[in-house]
Amino acid sequence: RTGLSTSPILPAQRHFSHVNDQARSNSSRKPEADAWEQARAGAVALWRRVRPEQADTVEKELAEVRTQVLAARHDGDLDTERALAGSWQVRLQQLLREDPALGAELRRVLDEELTPVLTPADQTQIGSILMRATASGHGRVYQAGRDQHITE
Repeated sequence: RTGLSTSPILPAQRHFSHVNDQARSNSSRKPEADAWEQARAGAVALWRRVRPEQADTVEKELAEVRTQVLAARHDGDLDTERALAGSWQVRLQQLLREDPALGAELRRVLDEELTPVLTPADQTQIGSILMRATASGHGRVYQAGRDQHITE
């Protein structure tokens, strides 16, 4: 069995999450408040390039989801926050499924438009992982991008 796991989606989700963290934690400071707007503008610009007929709707939905995320965080509702982030992860996955060539464009948006609005500390938490594994016979492969606990 051979497996390859890589996706620009998880870094995208982390980018939006970190930008939202900055906006929530420092909403009174203009640079951090502008971070969400820059991230939103980058995402909308991506949609305008690849699905122009959906861009206006995406722009409105991003404004709504930000309000919902901030409300969920205010209420300590981590489940809702994760669900909202997950819904955008699914949308980005659908874009890539429909056109896998968009992976390079999504990576460019992440690297050139979204990462620069993060604090240096948040930038170190963003990354992607490429894993390759081969097992034969009765061999096993365990892969993880972070903590892994195996009990056999």
